[in-house]
Amino acid sequence: LGFEARYILDLTDHVWTEIWSGEQHRWLHADPCEKKLDRPLMYAKGWGKKLIAVFAFDRCQVSDVTRRYLAPGSVAACSERRIVHF
Repeated sequence: LGFEARYILDLTDHVWTEIWSGEQHRWLHADPCEKKLDRPLMYAKGWGKKLIAVFAFDRCQVSDVTRRYLAPGSVAACSERRIVHF
C-alpha cells in the first residue's frame, strides 16, 4: 500500500501502529484491532489505562512517544526518556 508505518509498543499490554501522513506532516495513531484512526487518547481516557511507557519502532530508531498517548495532566509511571538510534 506504500504507507510509512511504525510499530507502537505500550509496555502495559497493547500494540498498534502509527502511519505517517505526508498531508498532515505527522504520525497518525492507527489501531486495527479497535478499528480506530487518529484517536491516541482512547487508551488513557476511553480505557482508563495507566500508561507506563509507549515506544515507536521504525527501520532506524526507537522513539519514546508516551506523551502523545497520555491524557492531559497525566504523568507516566516511567519518567526517564531516551531515543535510541541503530
